[in-house]
Amino acid sequence: MSSNAMAQASFKIEGTTPKFKYNNSFSANFSARALYDYYDFDADFGELTGSPSRDENKNDALFKRAIWTMDGKIGTKLKYKLEHQYEGDAKASWDDAYIEYYQPGLSIYIGSNHQVNSLDGQNSSAIIQFSNRSLITNAFAMSARNIGIAMRKYGKNWQLSAGIYGGSINLPMNRYFSSQRYFQMRTTYAPINNKNEILHFGASLRLRNRADEGLYSYSSRPIQMAIGTQFLQTGSISKSDTTIGGEIFYAKGPFSTQFEKQNLSARTLDGNLNFHGAYWENSYFLTGETRTYSVVRGISDYVKPIHPLGKGGYGAVSIVSRLDYLDLQDGNLGKISAPITNWRNRGGIEYGYSIGINWHPVERVIIRTSYANTKFKATRGQILQSSNLIDSPLGNGESKIFNIRTQMGF
Repeated sequence: MSSNAMAQASFKIEGTTPKFKYNNSFSANFSARALYDYYDFDADFGELTGSPSRDENKNDALFKRAIWTMDGKIGTKLKYKLEHQYEGDAKASWDDAYIEYYQPGLSIYIGSNHQVNSLDGQNSSAIIQFSNRSLITNAFAMSARNIGIAMRKYGKNWQLSAGIYGGSINLPMNRYFSSQRYFQMRTTYAPINNKNEILHFGASLRLRNRADEGLYSYSSRPIQMAIGTQFLQTGSISKSDTTIGGEIFYAKGPFSTQFEKQNLSARTLDGNLNFHGAYWENSYFLTGETRTYSVVRGISDYVKPIHPLGKGGYGAVSIVSRLDYLDLQDGNLGKISAPITNWRNRGGIEYGYSIGINWHPVERVIIRTSYANTKFKATRGQILQSSNLIDSPLGNGESKIFNIRTQMGF
C-alpha cells in the first residue's frame, strides 16, 4: 500500500468498538459478544394413571452462543451489516446480511434482516432486559430474520417500515422464496423523545403464507427457559396466518416500562383459530442510568454506565420485572371431540412472571440474574372423568427457574 493510501486509512477504538476507515469510501465497525448460561429448573405437572410423568428437574451451565458483527458504509449512499453466530450445539448460522441504501428520511434494505419486527422482537438480544424474550415474541416467531426487501421512511418523531420476505438465509438458495412468503409492516410514533424522557407508541401487521408443503406451528417453553421441552404446543396446523400487534414504551430517568399485545389468526383445516398474548415489562436503574432510544428504528439501545467499573464506579445496576401471558386455546384445539385426532392433546394457556437484577459493569457487558415462575393450563387436552369432561391433569402444571446469563462483548 502506498504512503498516500496509508494516510487515507485509519483505525481506532471508539468506546468499546474497533473502527476502520478508508478515505470516505469505506468504513467497518467490529463487535462481538459471547453468552454463557447457568440455570436451575424445576417443572411439576399433574399425574394420570398409565401416562408418563411430565415433571422435569435439571440444572446446567453451558455456552449459549457467540456472535460477531461487522457493519459500516460503502461510499456515501450505502451501508451494510453482517452478523454471524455460533450456537453452543456447534451450529453456525447467519443472522443479518444486508445492504442498506440510505438518504435523509429514507432507508431501503436488501438481504437478510429483521427491520420490521415488533419492539421486543427487533430489540437486539444484546440489550433486552431478560435472558429471553417474551412468550408472544417466541411463540409467534416475531424476532426472525429472513431474506427480503424492506423500506423505512422516518421523520423527527416517527417511522414507518414495511417489507416483503421469504425464508431464512440459512436455507438452500432454491428455498429462499419457495418455503414461505410474507408481508410485514410497523409504524411507531414518539411524541416525547429527549435525553430524560421517552414516550413511544407502535403498531404492527404481519401476513404469512407457507409456499411449500409445510405448516406453521406455535409452541412455547417455560418463561426464561431457552432450551428443552416445549410444554405448550399446537403442532403443525396452519398454512397461513395474520398477526396484529400494538406496543407502548415509556421511560423517564432511571424508570422504564413497555407493553405489547399480539393477536394471531391462523387459517387451518378446521377453520380459523385465534391466539393472543401480551407482556408488561419494567426496569429501574438503581445507579441512575436512562435507557436510550432510536426514533429512526423505534427501538431501545445499549445502556452506557454513568460510572463504569474501573473508572471510578461499579457500573450500572437495574432491577427488572415482567408479566407474560400466552393463549393458544381456541376452536377444537384441545377438545376430546376434535375431528383432527392429533389436535385433542394440543393447545392451552401459559402465564407467569419474571424478576431479576442486571449488572452492567461496562458498556456491552451484562450479567443478568433472574427468577421466573410459569403456570400451564389445559396443555394436554381433555379426559372423561365420572361422565364429566375435565382438563387432563397432565396439562396443568408449574415451573420455576433461576437463571444467570453472562454476556461479554465489545
